[in-house]
Amino acid sequence: MRRFMWIFSLMVFALIAGLLGITSAEAQGTPILSLMLHASGDVWAWDGDRWQNLTQVGSIYEAVVSPDGTRLAYTDFAPVTKEALQREGGIGGGALPTDVHLLDLNTLQSEPIATQPADASFFQPGVPDRIVMRGGLAWSPDGTQLAWSEYNQPDQSDQRVVIYDFTTSESRIAVTSLPQPMGVPSPLPLIWTPYGLTVQGQFVEDDGSFSSQLLTYNPSTGERIQQTRLDTSTSDRFTLDWRPATFEGHEYWAVLYNTAQVEMIDPASGALLPATTTLLETYNPLAGASAGVQIIPNTLNGIGGQWIIYSAAGVPVLDKLFVPYSGMLDYMAVSPDGGQVAYIPADNAGGAFFTDQLVIFVLDDFQVVTLDLPPELNSIQEVWWGPKAWRLQSSGFVEVFDDPAGDCAAALPSDLAINGLARVIPGSGPNRLRNAASSSGTVIGQVPEGGLVLITGDSICEGNIRWWPVEYNGQAGYTAGSVGGNRYLEAVG
Repeated sequence: MRRFMWIFSLMVFALIAGLLGITSAEAQGTPILSLMLHASGDVWAWDGDRWQNLTQVGSIYEAVVSPDGTRLAYTDFAPVTKEALQREGGIGGGALPTDVHLLDLNTLQSEPIATQPADASFFQPGVPDRIVMRGGLAWSPDGTQLAWSEYNQPDQSDQRVVIYDFTTSESRIAVTSLPQPMGVPSPLPLIWTPYGLTVQGQFVEDDGSFSSQLLTYNPSTGERIQQTRLDTSTSDRFTLDWRPATFEGHEYWAVLYNTAQVEMIDPASGALLPATTTLLETYNPLAGASAGVQIIPNTLNGIGGQWIIYSAAGVPVLDKLFVPYSGMLDYMAVSPDGGQVAYIPADNAGGAFFTDQLVIFVLDDFQVVTLDLPPELNSIQEVWWGPKAWRLQSSGFVEVFDDPAGDCAAALPSDLAINGLARVIPGSGPNRLRNAASSSGTVIGQVPEGGLVLITGDSICEGNIRWWPVEYNGQAGYTAGSVGGNRYLEAVG
């Protein structure tokens, strides 16, 4: 399969170069640095002909792109770690000593900005460990600073937050002590927003219990300014991902649970605000308001969610690609111009990623180009095409199946008449038109808000969705009249 796809990718090189905007000079070897992979312990870039290894270290653990897309910060196993791994053959029991590096994506020059102590030692017979574990890399919103969490041995001190300033080339301890996390120690994840530095984890409460929390600190003073306890009161509900998100023009934290529920957090007050939608959209901030990838979580099989690529005009153009819950945002990326989407395809049944392929979908003409990944690109951790962000949709069509029996017990009562007219309720978003009365039916069109459809037959229920056979502009299909307690069609006349 790999060999066939590799030959195929060479045959369609001219097409790919055109799709990616590669000039003849670029196609001859200048790296295209915007489309990148974190795989096999390195950062790779597609140059229009092949994947180039930009770092060549083989042990990059974590990497994050700067807000302007020109630099990449990453953690790499420290020299004492690599030496110990060579001696021991493998080391377990938690995080390993790491250093922080910065890669300039224009010059491809890399430099260390945080290393181990001069007298560092690790797994040396008869010598105490003296090491620093680092992670949770987070850029400041303006890209002038980089933060990370770290802790050291032998002190076993509480984790702290360190900030490196690129204007002064100096680092400082910003937060002296983070709460004790549950489980084996490892650097805590950080995200830096205009509201402060936020860390998420399972932390010890005063009574000895643990709770999932978001803690926000002032990066200048180190003071904790917000604490939000997430709702994980049931054993089958846990946090999948958390990121800043815009909703109706305002900034929030969005927390995605394995139940496909999304909660919003007011970053100013720390208050939990249940979202009115479960529609997530990942986009490239460099593309502004251009097209994004809209994610529709679906708890039908308990493995993961499905996502839809929408054009800039809000039209679904590539429907229902399966994405396992873990790594949803990591395995897809939107181009800086918003016109293309790159993703690692997955198996709809088992949730396994096909890590020998990368697919590029072009929104303008709906072209799909598959790039083969050579054998040395395994263990893919992330796809980049610049920075990433989340948006939440204030209205839309959420397909969640609560009643698989199909007996309409979970759907709203029928209120439309056969051979009568119905209108897509303004403010609810457009309705998709499918070729079957099923959420797995192929999307064949859409009906805009306020659009009129002719009801051509009786409704059919799928869980809490009531489907109606309709005709719109001469095209026959099925569309949802209601989902759960929300109506999307209303009778006319």
